[in-house]
Amino acid sequence: MMKKTIYIGGLAALLALAPTGCINEDLSDCGVDYTMLYRVSFDEPLLSTLRAELATPAEAQLRVRLEQELDGVLATDGEHLSAAFYQGAEGSLTDGAEADMTGRDASFTFYLRPGDYAHLAVAFTDAADRSMAYTLDGTLAEARMAHAGESEPDTVDGHRAAYFVGNERLHVESMSPAQTFFVPLYMQNAATVLVADPAQSGCTVAAAYVRGVATSFALADSTYAYHAAHVVRADLSTAAGLTACHAACFPSAATAVEAAALRTRACSEDDPACIWEMDLYVRQPDGELTRNTLHVARPLLAGHMVVLKVVLDDQGQATAVSSEVGVSVTLDWKPGGDHDVEI
Repeated sequence: MMKKTIYIGGLAALLALAPTGCINEDLSDCGVDYTMLYRVSFDEPLLSTLRAELATPAEAQLRVRLEQELDGVLATDGEHLSAAFYQGAEGSLTDGAEADMTGRDASFTFYLRPGDYAHLAVAFTDAADRSMAYTLDGTLAEARMAHAGESEPDTVDGHRAAYFVGNERLHVESMSPAQTFFVPLYMQNAATVLVADPAQSGCTVAAAYVRGVATSFALADSTYAYHAAHVVRADLSTAAGLTACHAACFPSAATAVEAAALRTRACSEDDPACIWEMDLYVRQPDGELTRNTLHVARPLLAGHMVVLKVVLDDQGQATAVSSEVGVSVTLDWKPGGDHDVEI
């Protein structure tokens, strides 16, 4: 477990070293040592889902490849932790700390003076990852995470690490004994894997994209922002004749009604259950392209993985294995009028 002692608050940091660490004679401003215990928490590790869903001999070979390529997203141990405290009506940053992490647990000890605090913590599984940008600077309302380098909705690469957030409120009273506070850290991004089986069609997967997922996450109130133009580019992995299109991203809406209200749905009106989508571009043996749009009725929730499976015919048309997925097809697809498709 990583442990670190931090004294917050400028002058308080110096006074904490004095016998009392207090200014007022009645000791009404005496601070308290708060030990914050952090733990990376899961409903179910993503790796468990991947292993359960890809169980046939051919799928198992593909799964081994995916475990290597998605190692940062599948990891359950944190590598870096940042923490911050905020106070006042404006939620001004009081101070904070950051350090490398080893394992799922970490702790900081903060010297806090009396008052009400908002506390945020962010951990992630790959300290070298640059696919996500987050800030704890400024005010509480400004604390957010988003795709790195994204100034407006666009086509972006997927995340390369799992990101976990803790959000707690503390009330500190003068002269109270030292306190220990547990802060669970929950994963705020998600992952999807689309497995395409070409069967005997001779077709190959050219590209895949995810649509209808969030663009950013506000840490203070744990809400996601959405934009219909936001598209996530999936990576491709091939093994045992199967191709996996995989992407880590922010979650979708929880329901089709919510997705419609957020204006993230591009599903046809005859598919009211659709929540989010994947565009699968397939190249036929003669070079023509077929676009398959998968309309997914199962939500892509934070901290979870959704595995989809399709079988391709000789025209590149995808048939979904699950009844939760509808497919619309454009034969002889040509670039133009879509998001930034790279084939």
